[in-house]
Amino acid sequence: MTKVVVRKKKRNDRVKLIKKSNDLVEARYKFDIWEMRVFSKMITMIEIDDGDFKDYKIYLKEFIKDYSLENDKNSYRFLREGAEKLMRKIVTIINKTEPKSAQKFQTPVVAGLRTSLYDDDGKFIQVSFHPEMKPYLLELKERFLVYDVRNILKLPSTYSIRIYELLKQYEKLRTRTFNVTELKEILGINKEYKLYANFKQRVIDKAQKDLEEFTDIRFVYEEIKDGKAVVTLIFHIEPNAPMKALKAKKKVSQVELDFDTPSVEKNNVHSISKTPPSVKPNSFTAETIDFEEVRFNSSLFEEVFPMVKGWNISHEVLQLLIETQPEEAVRDGLAYTLWEEKGGKIKENIAGFFINAVKNRYSSKAFEIEKRQRARREIERKKLEFKKQLEDLSADYNAQVNEIIRKITVENPEATTLAIQIVNEENKSYFGLKGVFYEKLTVEDYRQDPILRGMVIQAIKRQHSEKFAFLEQDYRNCVAKINGEIKKLDK
Repeated sequence: MTKVVVRKKKRNDRVKLIKKSNDLVEARYKFDIWEMRVFSKMITMIEIDDGDFKDYKIYLKEFIKDYSLENDKNSYRFLREGAEKLMRKIVTIINKTEPKSAQKFQTPVVAGLRTSLYDDDGKFIQVSFHPEMKPYLLELKERFLVYDVRNILKLPSTYSIRIYELLKQYEKLRTRTFNVTELKEILGINKEYKLYANFKQRVIDKAQKDLEEFTDIRFVYEEIKDGKAVVTLIFHIEPNAPMKALKAKKKVSQVELDFDTPSVEKNNVHSISKTPPSVKPNSFTAETIDFEEVRFNSSLFEEVFPMVKGWNISHEVLQLLIETQPEEAVRDGLAYTLWEEKGGKIKENIAGFFINAVKNRYSSKAFEIEKRQRARREIERKKLEFKKQLEDLSADYNAQVNEIIRKITVENPEATTLAIQIVNEENKSYFGLKGVFYEKLTVEDYRQDPILRGMVIQAIKRQHSEKFAFLEQDYRNCVAKINGEIKKLDK
């Protein structure tokens, strides 16, 4: 009888790890988020000394807790359907260790599934790995990735999970390079997101945001172009602060930080929002904070700390301030403190002034005027950025159109000639007004003249509209979204 593994619930259970071979990390497959969650949960149930797979019983109640899901009537259905779909999925593993004998190996992921018919808290699914997965999950001695599963529990996208794993492999090297086509193949989306701008926005930029918010690494990336098309991405990997706090499981309870009241010149009139106290010392008290529950804004911390560390504010104090105050209050408080410091209004204890400014929303008429001017400058900067995105999107779109046309003309050499005939027939009056005898024009003339070339391209697109339909829709959607963002700035 096959042994069934049921993870017993303990108050202080050990850290649950994902451990898989590098070949499996880099395999070609596409799971949806529920398939990925079931797959990851199964991996965490493998024991370090397991020599063979077992049947893994996953209870709905524990699964909901792991992933912070809604405990409703749909959760079990989603869990069960995720496992059912996983049974039909194939992973493709490319072995490039020996270039001359590189192999492609394909295998199912899950071999069997049993589901519970209970209507109470005893609902579960029981799943088993396909035996062919054994070399990639068991008794791994070299070339494998291991990480704390908590890094991916809150990631909302399967692409973000995959990119996390691909970059985590190279965390110590701090950089990893991917050909765009290869990365899309690994993610199982080589036929989707034909516009690079769409792939960048929905996959890469989303992963960048997700990893910084939820995991122990983050990244920035460079785009390498061949002409106008982005062909290579270079990821620069950095450690990220939030998960360090999570791993520590540290609780800070009723932390009180006392500061003397900052001295402010008499003519400094705070006429907007609350005015700073004139004699009382400030007492900054944070509520009990559980680092496993709070969503720490690490990007704001990284942005603010270099600007305030000279004020004798520790990591812990700033972290508590960010966790207990709105982001807008922190930004405005910092800007106002810098404004007053520059004007020579703060004579001592700038740290106390800053914390009071955040808590009590300090402001002044002159500062509000400067803030509005700064906001207008930021809007103009964003508009220019969006216009640049539109230009890049257009260049990317045209490059894709030209590539499709190139393939059409290679497969059908008569396509260009036919398109020229259509252009000539449809534009007789245009040629007449221009004094052009189209009968004397050569194919090279149509290539060199931008107007003529555009006419030929449109004719080819009309003749082969099915080949351009997805690209056209994708392009229009991207343009509409960017224009929508520009309109928001004008409101």
